[in-house]
Amino acid sequence: LMKRSKKLLWKSVYKLDEEESEKVQKLLEIDPRLQKAYALKNKLDQWFKESDKDTTKAGLEACMQTLKELGMDSFQRVYHTFQQWKTEILPSLMYPFNNGYIEGINNKIKVLKRKSYGIKNFSRLKNKILWQQEVNKLI
Repeated sequence: LMKRSKKLLWKSVYKLDEEESEKVQKLLEIDPRLQKAYALKNKLDQWFKESDKDTTKAGLEACMQTLKELGMDSFQRVYHTFQQWKTEILPSLMYPFNNGYIEGINNKIKVLKRKSYGIKNFSRLKNKILWQQEVNKLI
């Protein structure tokens, strides 16, 4: 039953319909640890979706406190990761900036480099990369 229904547990509470909610409740009755884990998942989901510049830090602290209180070994690693990377996690949720554009350019350069196996002159490879970037801007 659990194997076929794990996607329901992963799904956001906001996107569950009435029938799916009933199925989730039946699944949660199986084990109290599953109830705790599901509640934590929902709390993290809510924090990710509803946090803004002012409430992000308080939300992270509340989630970390919940992680600590659960006392489940499987969540202690998550707690330590949040604790260790707190200063890096907070700005990524506070501000709408990311490096996705740059990562995309880097990926295109790596693919072009792989396809250009055998080019012996670095300046030719550099010109090919720059030309490809200009073509992408026009398209």
